Amino acid sequence: MKQIVLVATLEVKPEFCEAVLDFFNTGMIGKSRAEAGNIQYDLHQSLEDKNVLVMIEIWANAAALDEHNASEHFQAFVAFVDGKLNGLDIKHLNKVA
Repeated sequence: MKQIVLVATLEVKPEFCEAVLDFFNTGMIGKSRAEAGNIQYDLHQSLEDKNVLVMIEIWANAAALDEHNASEHFQAFVAFVDGKLNGLDIKHLNKVA
């Protein structure tokens, strides 16, 4: 099975950016990195706009990503960011070179 690369761009409402960063850093990232199918799980912040966060993830396969999406910590994140984002763009990619 092919690895899945996921790039998620979150445009966080300015008044919630610190809280969203705290949520990532106080458990979400560590728990996600500990998942069996996780290869990479890195959060980045835009240099041009601190309210734009980009998550770059690599999963062993689609099943591993599905397990992550169903995990308690990911579902808690989905509930936590509800109403705190101006936009969300998720790309699923296959590495070709």
